[in-house]
Amino acid sequence: MIVGQGDAKSLSVGRDVNMARRSDGGVTGASLGAALCSDTRWIAFACLAIMFCGGLITCVVLPPFQSWDELQHFLRAAQIATGTFFPVQVEDYPGGMVDQGYVKLEQLAAVNSVPFHYERKFDQATLQQAATLRLENALVPVPTPNVGYYFPTGYLPQALGLRVAALFTDRVLFHLIAARMMNCAVACALVFLALWIFPPASPLLIAVAALPVSLFLLSSASQDASLIALSILLVALCLKLLIGPAALPHFDKPAAPTADGRLIAGSFGVTLLLALGRPSYLPLGLVPALVLCLINWRRYWLLAIASPLAIAVVVSLHVAYVHRIGPPLLPAGADPAKQLRSVFADPAVFLQAFWNTMRTRIPNEMIGIIGWGETPLPPRVFSIAHYSALVVIAATAVSFASLPRQVPALTGVLAEVSIAAGTAIIVVGACVLTGFAIYLEQPLGETSVLVVGRYFVPFIGISVGGLLCPFLADPLRRYLRWFDERWLTGAARAISVMLLGIMIASFVAINVTLIDRYYLN
Repeated sequence: MIVGQGDAKSLSVGRDVNMARRSDGGVTGASLGAALCSDTRWIAFACLAIMFCGGLITCVVLPPFQSWDELQHFLRAAQIATGTFFPVQVEDYPGGMVDQGYVKLEQLAAVNSVPFHYERKFDQATLQQAATLRLENALVPVPTPNVGYYFPTGYLPQALGLRVAALFTDRVLFHLIAARMMNCAVACALVFLALWIFPPASPLLIAVAALPVSLFLLSSASQDASLIALSILLVALCLKLLIGPAALPHFDKPAAPTADGRLIAGSFGVTLLLALGRPSYLPLGLVPALVLCLINWRRYWLLAIASPLAIAVVVSLHVAYVHRIGPPLLPAGADPAKQLRSVFADPAVFLQAFWNTMRTRIPNEMIGIIGWGETPLPPRVFSIAHYSALVVIAATAVSFASLPRQVPALTGVLAEVSIAAGTAIIVVGACVLTGFAIYLEQPLGETSVLVVGRYFVPFIGISVGGLLCPFLADPLRRYLRWFDERWLTGAARAISVMLLGIMIASFVAINVTLIDRYYLN
C-alpha cells in the first residue's frame, strides 16, 4: 500500500503522541494504559487460580443441596445428562428422567430438615449414608417445575460434570461434587476471558466476581454461577466494542466508524444466554444495541433493532413451549391473572412493595447471605464490601480515563450522557421486570416481593460499567497530567492486589461460616 506524505506524517505524529513521555515526570495515556494492561494480564491468571482453587474447596465443604434451589438445579442437570434436554410433562409439571440414586440423595432427612433450622447439623452418620448411595441404573420421572423454564444451556456444565463422573464412580455424592466443580470451572473460565478481553475494567470485573455470594454460587450446582460470569463477560465485550479495535491519534476522526463483527456476535450471544437462563434479563439485549447506535447508528440501526427482537422471540418461544407442558409451581392462594389485573389497576402497590424489598433486604443478600438465604456471613464482611465499593469505582474510573486511545463513539456530551443514562434505564427495567415476574406468582395482598439478592448480582457490573463509560471520553484524560505515573501505576497495582486478597478472604469467610453452620454443634 502506498502511503502519501500527509498520511505518513499523520501516522508519525500518532506514534509520537502514543509513545512520548512528559519531561516533567507526568503521565501519558499510553504508558499508564500499557502498565495497567500489563498488570491486569497477570491478574487475570491470578484471579483464575484463586477462584478455581477456592471454588473446588467450597464444592467439597458445602453439604448436599444447601444452596438456593440447588436440588432443583441438580435434578435439571441430571435430566440433561440423561438426554432430556427439553422438559416433558411429569405430574402435570415440566420435568424429566433421572437416576433413582439421585432421588435417594434428596430424600435424606438432613437435606430437607437442616435449611432454616440453625440448630440442626449434618452429622457423621448422615454424611456416611450420603457417601454410600450409588447409581441404580433405573430412571424415574422427576418434576422440576420452576427451573424447567430455564434453557438447557445453563445446565450443560453440570451435566458434563455428571457424565465425566460416571466414567470413574457410581457414588451419587461424588457426582454432585463433580457437577459443582465443572460448573465452577466454566464460570472461572468466563471471568478469565472477560479480564483478558478488556483489562482496564479489571477492578470492576474482579469486584463482582469476588462478592461472597458470587463465590458461593460458583461452588454450587446452580445456574446462577454461569449467569453472573456471563454478565461479567458482557461488560467486557460491550466495553471492548465501544472503544473500537485500534488506538487512534487524538486528532484523527474517522468518517464512518465500524465495529468488530466478532464482538457484536459475542455481545448479543451472551445476552441471549442470559435471557434464556432467566427470561427477566431480556432487557439486557438492549445494552449492545445501545453501543452499536453510539458507534454508528446509520450503519447499525437495523441490527440494533433486529437482534434484541430476535432474542425476545427465541426466549418467548421457549417459555411458551414449557408453559404448554405445565405451569410453574405456585404457593397457595397465588393467581397470576388476578395479580396482573391488580397491578394494572394500581401499579403503586407493586412499586412500593418492590422498592421496600430492594431497599431493606436485597443489598445484604447481594453481598453475603449464603445457604438458603438464612446464613449471613460475619458483619465485617459487609463493612469491607461497602468500603471497597468506593475504591473499586475510583480505580475503574482512573483506569478508563487513562486508556491510550480516542473513543469516537463517545464524542460529545450527548454520547456520554446517552451511554450512562441508557444503561441505567435498561438495568432498572430489567430489575423491575425481575421483581414483577416473581410478584405475579405471589398471593394477593403481599406487601413485599419474594425476590432474592442473587437475581440482581449480574446487574452490578453492567450498571457501574455503563455509568463509568464517560471516563473513556477523550477530554477527561487531561486531568491525569497532574499525577505522577509511578503513583498511578502503583495505586492500580495495589488495588489489584487488594481485590485478590479480598477474594481469598471471601473464600475463607464462606468456608468458616459453612463449617460452623452445618457441622459444628
